[in-house]
Amino acid sequence: GYGDGKGEALKIQLNDGSTEAGHWRDYYITVDFTGWKYCELPLPEGEALDYSHITSCNLYYNGLPPNSQVECLVDDIRALRELTGQPSTRED
Repeated sequence: GYGDGKGEALKIQLNDGSTEAGHWRDYYITVDFTGWKYCELPLPEGEALDYSHITSCNLYYNGLPPNSQVECLVDDIRALRELTGQPSTRED
């Protein structure tokens, strides 16, 4: 993402289509950086969310600083088979 360094939180919420408890997963990225930054989200072990069947990905802001504007850009959201710490170069 591209951040403005103002400390807001970008919330990424995943769902696998189920309405049962545990089938939603929230991730938070604190936007304490400026410019572009590559971010990966780890897969927690032993949770009910079916990562092979994600049906929605919602993006929200949380913790907005009062009386100011924020700017955060998101580009190229991908589901990776493993965490690499580096942007993927695969096209599939």
